[in-house]
Amino acid sequence: MLARADDFRRSRRWVESKLWSDRAQPQASGSLRQALTEIRTCLGIHRDCLIANRRNIALDPKIIAVNFQSGKQFSSADLFEGLDVRDPEFEAWLTMERQEIRQAELPHSPPISRFSNFLGGNPDNQLTVMFKDADDPVGFAIEHQISQNLTEVSSIRLIGDSGDQTADATLRTNVITEMNRQHLSAQLILANGTIVWTASRNVIGGIEKCVFALSNEASEMILRLLQSRDSTNPAEKLRERALDELFSFDAARLRVADGLFSAAQEYNFDPLVLAWQAFLRMIIINERLENDVQGLREQANELARKALEHGGDNPTLLALVSQVNLFLGIDLDGVEILSRIAAERKPGSALAQMSMSALALRSGKIEEAKHFAESSLTSTGQGRLKHWSHMLNCLAEIATGDFRAATRHAECALALAPSFRPPLRHLYALDVEAGRESRARNSLKKLRSQEPIFSLKMIRDVPEYPAKTLRESSLVKFRDVDES
Repeated sequence: MLARADDFRRSRRWVESKLWSDRAQPQASGSLRQALTEIRTCLGIHRDCLIANRRNIALDPKIIAVNFQSGKQFSSADLFEGLDVRDPEFEAWLTMERQEIRQAELPHSPPISRFSNFLGGNPDNQLTVMFKDADDPVGFAIEHQISQNLTEVSSIRLIGDSGDQTADATLRTNVITEMNRQHLSAQLILANGTIVWTASRNVIGGIEKCVFALSNEASEMILRLLQSRDSTNPAEKLRERALDELFSFDAARLRVADGLFSAAQEYNFDPLVLAWQAFLRMIIINERLENDVQGLREQANELARKALEHGGDNPTLLALVSQVNLFLGIDLDGVEILSRIAAERKPGSALAQMSMSALALRSGKIEEAKHFAESSLTSTGQGRLKHWSHMLNCLAEIATGDFRAATRHAECALALAPSFRPPLRHLYALDVEAGRESRARNSLKKLRSQEPIFSLKMIRDVPEYPAKTLRESSLVKFRDVDES
């Protein structure tokens, strides 16, 4: 976080607000002091590179050099990859930093996080944005800040909600008060109802900084939307951003991904997008993020069927549909045919190899499952699917009884995708079996915060719970660590 600052310096209050936003200022300051002590201890003889006084914390520029692009190419997803900080303020800051890096990766794209650099524009392609809740004080403050940010962008027209005007997009804001705590949220919604951006903040120590942060994020997304309209291929950019949101495994961002996929279809229909939308619903079911499982299953089935009807010659589409149908338990013979065709048409496809591995695992062909899982890990490289491949390798190793190797793969999957729930479930069971009680307790605490009734007994006794390989292993015979 210090390295991302222009002068390698942050104020103590800033760091506290990002890492301990749910604590009162004295407690946050104490946590920061303890963290600094531990960091200095870890740095050992290099401890002098970290400078701290009563106001600021910094890296010594005489000792430290930072290059975010040294070695292999650096991408937005690499920033703090695998770091699990469960603070909404940190996550919001990280999202903005990644957006800035992602924008820099796009060729000839304007630096949208620096509003003053995005001047002029094409007035013939004007984007009209309506502020839906500008009459309340918070809505008015957000409208004012966004107007200040975008005042020189001639291609953007900002209007209030007068009831008789139409807009390309609408910005909605909402303040909820519960148990003497305030929560501020905002959404950017296209005219067709598609939500292309959503963000929220817990209000701690005054609402002003939340208004400022959300206004800046909203301004960036409005500019991104304008840029997609100016783009020669907006559908492709919408699909790319949808895939970034999809593999976040966050419930709200998954629905944003679904909206982005739908928006991309309006520009240019692509049956592969239908397959991704079916795959997305499989993730929601597997992550247990929504309650209407039957409705999600029906949607996934219909989307997969339509994808095959319109684009059955695409190997990536075939691999996605085969995984969805396998998960749903639909036409397993057909799943094998789809998987093999996908693998034949695109032998180096990680998705096709993952599909073959999952099918072999379901069919009890353990060595074959392990072979395809290992091949997928090689094929995926540093791509978006690496965590998924590690998870398949974890399942294959559990099936063979090599729990040490399974643990390594589960750890890798979780590090690559901290919100990905399956590796956490399996790592918990593996830690219980190995007697790693402290880590198992931490994993159980995280799982219970997401699934209050989670237990090894539930995996063992509920056939519908999405953990078939784990359920059929010896790992579920143990008691949970909080049982006496």
